[in-house]
Amino acid sequence: MGTRRCLQVIILILGFSLVGSVLASGAIVRQQWQDYDWPVPASSSAQLVSRAQTAVAWVAEGIPARPAFHYDYQPLRIRSGDPAHNGHLHRLSVGVEGDMDQWQLQGRIGLHGTSNIYKYREPHREAVVGKVVLWRQLENAAVQAIGIGGDHRFGHFRWLPRLLWERSISGHQLRLDLPRGLYWQGPSRRWQFRAERLGDKWGALNADRDFKSAIYLEEWQLVLSRRFPVFNQGWFVKLGLGMSLDTRVRYREKDRREVRRDLGNAGFGLVQLQW
Repeated sequence: MGTRRCLQVIILILGFSLVGSVLASGAIVRQQWQDYDWPVPASSSAQLVSRAQTAVAWVAEGIPARPAFHYDYQPLRIRSGDPAHNGHLHRLSVGVEGDMDQWQLQGRIGLHGTSNIYKYREPHREAVVGKVVLWRQLENAAVQAIGIGGDHRFGHFRWLPRLLWERSISGHQLRLDLPRGLYWQGPSRRWQFRAERLGDKWGALNADRDFKSAIYLEEWQLVLSRRFPVFNQGWFVKLGLGMSLDTRVRYREKDRREVRRDLGNAGFGLVQLQW
């Protein structure tokens, strides 16, 4: 998927939103990181790793089972070694979010891969990625919900228990979603903060199309952002600054040797259009 295809997806999502923002919500997001290991000391032989991300998302509203769509493109440029991938990472997923009585289900399945997988239309099992969370709402309890979720947030796919605690104090919303992260919103949701564990997997295919592998990326993100109303009621622009902490990447090189890199920390800026 090149720039033209990405623009087509963005236009499609905007079209869905214009049908009626009351019936759907979505976002277009751009994040740009500083180079990892930035600035590099003059005496250091470390190679810079650059990173950016463009994403679009859409989810229906007002119905019990809400279809959802997500696509993002993330160039992760590793300039050392001989990776068996080109660093152009794509995630395309569809899913559903639904509520029934005291139960809530969130499920996604997608094709995550390097550009060669999309270019040559040769997906393999490492490129098929699923995520699922099942919540049980509680009444008269210290926490709002308990559940179980499975994803690649901590490396390989694993099932983990989930715990949700929420409080509202003088217009401030505090949400603790263990083991995922901590979230805060100020009055009218103008200011927002999140400290979140992120991680995922992409299938990889080398240029000769004879070696299939996987790429794993894990990190913590801290983000402080401010929302501004624009255009029409229900439309916002969000501007944010954040840090990626303890960023780790794991992949195979062309000689099939596994490489684990601790990229460390890097700051980033965020621009998001929400509706």
